[in-house]
Amino acid sequence: QDNSIANQDSNVAVSQDLLAENDCNGTGGNDVTCTIDANSQVNEIRPIDQFNTANVAGTVSSVQFNDVAVAQTAAMANTCDETGGGINQATCENIGDINVLGPVSQSNGVDALNSDTASQSNGAQIAQNLDVVNDCDEDGTGFNLAGCAASALNEITPNDGITQNNDAIVGDDTAQLNFVGIIQDAQVDNVCDETGLGDNAALCASAAENGIGLISQANDAQGSGDADFTQNNNIPAINQVGTAQSDCDQSDEQTAEGDNSGTCAASAENGIESITQTNDATGTHVDDIFQDNTGAFSQVATSNNGCDATTFSFSGDNNAVCASAAENTIGPVAQTNTATGNDDVLLDQDNNVAMTQDASANNDCDATAQNDAICAAAAENEIESITQTNEATGDDFASILQSNDAVIVQNVDALNSCDESGDGSDAATCTSDADNFFGFVGPIAQTNTATGGDQSTASQSNGAQITGIS
Repeated sequence: QDNSIANQDSNVAVSQDLLAENDCNGTGGNDVTCTIDANSQVNEIRPIDQFNTANVAGTVSSVQFNDVAVAQTAAMANTCDETGGGINQATCENIGDINVLGPVSQSNGVDALNSDTASQSNGAQIAQNLDVVNDCDEDGTGFNLAGCAASALNEITPNDGITQNNDAIVGDDTAQLNFVGIIQDAQVDNVCDETGLGDNAALCASAAENGIGLISQANDAQGSGDADFTQNNNIPAINQVGTAQSDCDQSDEQTAEGDNSGTCAASAENGIESITQTNDATGTHVDDIFQDNTGAFSQVATSNNGCDATTFSFSGDNNAVCASAAENTIGPVAQTNTATGNDDVLLDQDNNVAMTQDASANNDCDATAQNDAICAAAAENEIESITQTNEATGDDFASILQSNDAVIVQNVDALNSCDESGDGSDAATCTSDADNFFGFVGPIAQTNTATGGDQSTASQSNGAQITGIS
C-alpha cells in the first residue's frame, strides 16, 4: 500500500565438527584392520534454499536479503604402528572422509513500480577444513608390510553448487548485491616408515581434493523513474588448499640393513566447475547505472612423497616406487554487464578477475646403497577460459565507462630427488612433468560495446596480464 515499508531477511548459520580416531598399535606383530569410513563419518548439509519476494504499491522502501554462513571441520586419525620384533601387517584406512554442502540457492524479487528505494542482497560465506592422518610405522626388528590409505574431500555440490539471483522492477533507486566467499582446506598425511632391521614393503596412498560446483550470480533491474541502479556481483576470495603426503622411508644407519620396497602415492587436486556473473539494467529516465563483476581465486595443490633408503652401507637398497600428482583447474569464467539508459545517463561497467594457481609435486627417493627406485612427479594448472563483456546503450549526452581486466599467475613445479651417496650405483628412474595450461581455443575474450546519441562520450579498456612459472 501507499507509504509502506517491506523488510524481509533470511539467515542461516551452521557449524559442524567431526572427530574420529582409531588407536591400533601393536608390539609383537600387528595384524589389525583399522577403518574410518565416509559412510558413517561425514559432515553433510543439503540443500539450502532462501527466497524473498515483495509486491507493493505506492511510495515504498523495500529491503530484502539472504545470508548463509557454514563452517565444517573434520579430523580423522588412524594409528597402526608396530614397535616390537614382529611384522606390521596392519590395514589402516581413512576412506572418502568428506565435508559436503549444497546446493545453495538464494533469490530476492521485488515488484514496486512506484517505489522510493529498493535494496536486495545475497551472501554466502563457507569454510570447509578436513585433516586426515594415518600412521603405519614399524620401529622394531620386523618388516613393514602395512597397507595405509587415506583420502579427504571438501565438496560444494557439482552441477548446481551456489546460485544467487536478485530481480527488481522499481520506480527509483535500486541497489543489488551478490557475495560469495569460500575457504577449503584438505590435508592428508600417511606415514609408513620402517626404521628397524627389516625391509619396508608398505603400501601408502594419500589423496586430498577440494571441489566447487558452478557458482552463478545474477542481478536484473528495470526502472521507470529517475532511478540510480547499483549492481554488483562479488567473489572477494575463493581459497583452495590441498596437501597430500606419503612417507615410505627406510632408515637404519646403525645396523646397516633393510631394503626399501615401499610403494607410495600421493595426489592433491583443487577444482572449480564454472563461474557466471551477470548484471542487466534497463532505465527509462535520467538514470545512472553502476555495474561490477569481481572474482578472486587462489588454488594451492601440494603433493609430496618420501621414499628414501638411508642405511649405513650397501646392504640397504632402495627399490621403492613413488608417484605424486598435483592439479589445479578452473572451468569457464563469464562476466557480463548489460545496461540501457536514456538522455544524460552515466553508465559505468567493470569486469575484474584475478587468479593464482600453485601446483607442486615432489618425490624424495635418495639412497645410501643401491638405488633402483622409480619416481614420477606431475603437476598441472589449467584455466579453461575467461569471457568478459560490457554492453551499454544511451541517448544524447550519455557518458559510458567500460573496462575489463584479468590477472593470472600460475606456478608449477615437479621435482624428484634420486641421489645415491653410498657404496651402490644409482640406477633410479626419475620422471617429472610440469605444465601450465591456459585454455584451448580462444581462452580470453574481452569485449566492450557502447552506443550513444549526440554529444555522448565513451571510455573503454581491456587488460590481461599472465605470468607462468615452471
